[in-house]
Amino acid sequence: MHTRMTLVLVPILAVLSAKNLILVDAWAPPPRSLAQAVSTSKVMTPSISSRRPILTLMSLGNGMKEPKRNSLTVNDPKKKQWHCQSKLFASQAAVPSSLSTMQPTSSPFSRLRQWWKQLFYALKRKVYNVLWKGTAPDSRYSEYSLPPGPFRCPLRRFGFDVRESTPEGGPGVFFKRQAALLQYPRVWKGLTKTKDPFVVVSGASTVKKVLNLEFDMLISNAVIPFSARIVGTNSIRFANDKKEHSLLRKLVGAGSSAEAVREAVPLLQQTAQLQLDHLMESSKTENGNIGVICIEDACHDFTLHVAWRQILGLRLEKQEEPIFLEQTRIWLSGLFDSSAMEQSMAAREYLVSLIDNRIKELEQEGPDGSTLSKMLFATDNEQDYDDTPRRLTRDQVIDNSLLLILAGSDTSAGTLTAAIFSMGLQQNVWRQVVEEQQELMNRQGSKLDKSQLDQDCPYLEAVIKETMRLFPIIGGSARATEETVVIDGEYQVPKNWAVLYDRYQTHYCCPVTF
Repeated sequence: MHTRMTLVLVPILAVLSAKNLILVDAWAPPPRSLAQAVSTSKVMTPSISSRRPILTLMSLGNGMKEPKRNSLTVNDPKKKQWHCQSKLFASQAAVPSSLSTMQPTSSPFSRLRQWWKQLFYALKRKVYNVLWKGTAPDSRYSEYSLPPGPFRCPLRRFGFDVRESTPEGGPGVFFKRQAALLQYPRVWKGLTKTKDPFVVVSGASTVKKVLNLEFDMLISNAVIPFSARIVGTNSIRFANDKKEHSLLRKLVGAGSSAEAVREAVPLLQQTAQLQLDHLMESSKTENGNIGVICIEDACHDFTLHVAWRQILGLRLEKQEEPIFLEQTRIWLSGLFDSSAMEQSMAAREYLVSLIDNRIKELEQEGPDGSTLSKMLFATDNEQDYDDTPRRLTRDQVIDNSLLLILAGSDTSAGTLTAAIFSMGLQQNVWRQVVEEQQELMNRQGSKLDKSQLDQDCPYLEAVIKETMRLFPIIGGSARATEETVVIDGEYQVPKNWAVLYDRYQTHYCCPVTF
């Protein structure tokens, strides 16, 4: 959070210092997406009572409460002792489903009704196993149904493209569309093109309870094989042992701690200013005026410059910079386009070679201020591993460096683009941000530090949080169930299903935040 907020705040401050940057003054209803807002051709100027500014001072996470819902429970008799120690979960006895184990009831009609119920359930399992292999509900929990949502007709077309994206809507198009078709249920199911069943959960309380099952009932390396190829299996993303994950989190986190971010602020400001100067110079027309600027491309280039300067600490020559930017884009394209996987893997080899060479230089010259350097030389002295302080292996440093680029470049670029776009629609918000920064510069000069971002920019921070509320990052890391899980006391998620959480729907369906 420290790194992302700083990465978003610093370039906005640099943008504010630019001259001849004119934004449009317009009032508009809060857009559901960038595409919807961009497609609005008329400038709407209704009264404030009927339309509110897109950006307000509502801070995400402050006072946000959700209505109470039933607890998420994991029904596995083998883990009864673990459940007794947890207040979030309750152990329940397995429900017998075999016809031979049916218990006698008080009347013939009750016995007949129970017999038909179990017969129907057995036939239902047969149908699921024939048409959609591996999607049948767990017979031990027949009182819990599968979540709503279609698997699609196997005779027509099979599964959904969960990586579907469009230039207008960006990534997450499938999740938005499917959730709307199902009328935004808190839990819903689907089937991928590779015939893997999954469920999508939303709502802060439910998502938190699901994620708390990690390392006990959920694992991460059993799903999303394409991300394993793009990032690598040695990253923290694929650590399924709780102790190992905790250790990796500590060692990898050495490069993104609050202290590391504080040290990186001057370089972030310098990178933002260089990128802004280049942007202004390259967009000049023949008569010397500033022409059309594509903010999306500019923000993406900025985050990739931060990647090679701060995350990797590379020493690229001027002619090497565009090569790095292009190869990184090709590498990232494999996330949303399966047909581009071959080119993505070739670009990954280029990035790995750069990182490997930089590691060799650091081993010879010693540490510097880059994130890569802090990961390479970080040690863990608290845990006993054969009396030797634990360090990241070479492959772990490489894969986690790629993971940081993946997790930080597109996400921060998207938030920056949405923030600048939204302020372009609301010039009153833009003016207040400018005034706040002018007052800061008058008091403390033009050089930024982390304490200024934390204490002296409350309105700018509110703008960023409001942007993240209206345009949350779509998608989320998937997990796989190792045992059948019952969610909200209503739906079962059978073993070996993927579990994803939806940030957009969590915001969209919350009456407090949307």
